[in-house]
Amino acid sequence: MSNLRSKIAELTLRVAELEQADSAESLFFDNPLARSIRNLAESKAISNKVEIAEKAVESEEMKKDPQVIEGEAIIAPPPPGETVKKPGGKEFGTLNQFIVKTEEDVKGVPQSHEEIPKSEVMTKVTDKKQLKKELVKKVVERHLDKKDKVNAIKNVMQDKAEKGEI
Repeated sequence: MSNLRSKIAELTLRVAELEQADSAESLFFDNPLARSIRNLAESKAISNKVEIAEKAVESEEMKKDPQVIEGEAIIAPPPPGETVKKPGGKEFGTLNQFIVKTEEDVKGVPQSHEEIPKSEVMTKVTDKKQLKKELVKKVVERHLDKKDKVNAIKNVMQDKAEKGEI
C-alpha cells in the first residue's frame, strides 16, 4: 500500500511538472517557511535532524541504505535549532529568517529588500553536475561537520544514480 502511494505521489509530481507554465516565481520574495517545507519534501528525508534519522536506522525498519537516510537528513533544510545559529538568531530566535531590516545592531541580517533572496523556479534536476551544485548549496546552510556534509552529498548522489534519476 505504501509503495502504491509513493508511486501515485511521484506520478502526480511528474504531471504537475509537465503542466507547469512559465513561472514568475523569481519576481517574488522567498518565503523561508514555504521553502523549508518544499526542500524537506524534495530531500525525501524522514527528518531534518540527524539524530532522528540515526534512531530510525537503529530501529531496522527502514528499507533504504542507512548512509542514504543520514545523507538525506543532512541535505534537508536546517531544523529550528540550527536556524537560530544563523545571523540574528541570538537576538530574534527563528524569526531571524524573516528579518528584512532592523533598528537593532545585528550583523549579517539583510538591510534592504534587494538583499533578500528571491524565490527559485522549481525544476527537477537530472544533470549530475547541476544536482551536485544544488546539494552543496543546501548543505552549506547546515551547522554540521564538513566531513558529514561531503559524505551526505556522495551517498545521496550515488542513490539517485542507482535509481536512474541522474
